[in-house]
Amino acid sequence: FKGLPQGLRNSIHAGLKGLCPDGGPSNRTRSAKLKRFLEAAEMPLAFRYQHWVGGWPESLKPELFSAEFFAQVRQVDPVGWLQARFDAAGTGDILNATLYVDATTYLPHDLLVKVDIASMCHSLEARAPFLDHKVVEFAAQLPSAYKRSLRLNKLLLRRRYAKFLPRIVWEHPKTGFAIPLGHWLRGELKPLVEDLIFSESFAARKLFNPDFIKFVVKAHLDGRADYSARIWSLVTLEMWFRQFVDCGAKAEAVRA
Repeated sequence: FKGLPQGLRNSIHAGLKGLCPDGGPSNRTRSAKLKRFLEAAEMPLAFRYQHWVGGWPESLKPELFSAEFFAQVRQVDPVGWLQARFDAAGTGDILNATLYVDATTYLPHDLLVKVDIASMCHSLEARAPFLDHKVVEFAAQLPSAYKRSLRLNKLLLRRRYAKFLPRIVWEHPKTGFAIPLGHWLRGELKPLVEDLIFSESFAARKLFNPDFIKFVVKAHLDGRADYSARIWSLVTLEMWFRQFVDCGAKAEAVRA
């Protein structure tokens, strides 16, 4: 997309944007993914990465944060640490640079941690062969053309094992370990959301704009949009505050 002339990119962006409605009941539909792509397409690489893996776009921060908190953080570089990882990749190949950032941030600090906890609870080893350093080093040296096409990813792996597996298996699209978080937040986890996000302690922190938070939560609970990742980030943040900040403050008060 970036290889197209700017005028053509602008025309495509304007034409497709009208076909992608805001919100929607799921953020996994093709139109939702296309909307996210168009939002990030003109951003620098590190911002594109953050926009795709993050829950809250940079453009929403003035509405998301309270005026006081936003004034404190508006000069903070939100992707400086990611840019440093892209620089450390030492390659102009966008895919390989992004895979390096994945391997040094998203995998060890997010996905692998969750998989390890869940699998070891049931005495299972997960992904170990693909984490062997020789496999990782070999894969890192391969050009992008060996890794994906417009239609498929993991090309070399698929071709290597095509003769051992049925076509329906080795041509199957990549599938993640997604959970029905959006459904849960509208159902059995709804009381948790309301107890945490609409609590006195959440409001007393004065980090967020309460009217905007209410709008996001209501839109999700009403089924007008899928804001599950954004709401869950607020839920876990409040739980973190209560466990590691509030309890620490109470302990200090008791010692005093």
